[in-house]
Amino acid sequence: MRWCTAETPPPQPAYNGAAQAYLGIPRRAWWRLFCLLWHREEIEDPWARRMARHLARVADAQGIVTALPDVMRSYAIREHVSVQTGYTDLRRLVHRGLVRQLQAAAPGHPARYRLSAPAAVIRGVGKTAVTRYTRLR
Repeated sequence: MRWCTAETPPPQPAYNGAAQAYLGIPRRAWWRLFCLLWHREEIEDPWARRMARHLARVADAQGIVTALPDVMRSYAIREHVSVQTGYTDLRRLVHRGLVRQLQAAAPGHPARYRLSAPAAVIRGVGKTAVTRYTRLR
């Protein structure tokens, strides 16, 4: 069977769908969680906070970040940094578990990310408390 170049395959989720297993958080609740972690000094990185503030502005209500190249360009303009610095700051949040990759970048499809709770927070407060926390508006 020959591959038809006129049709692009649907994008595959990153990590074989493992990101779907983690709890996604609506944008407003995620920002409140981040501010709580910042206030408790569990996160002390000012560059991670700078990116978190930007993601809280550009993510949709469900906490999905799409069109990542556009997000990084707007971050670079807003914060007066390079686009590469934007990706570095995003990686800071990914390493802390506050942002998870839903879809890897593919030709014609930019990467998608979801705002999420770190695994330590999920283990620390229990599933019912996190579920209750995500319902906050």
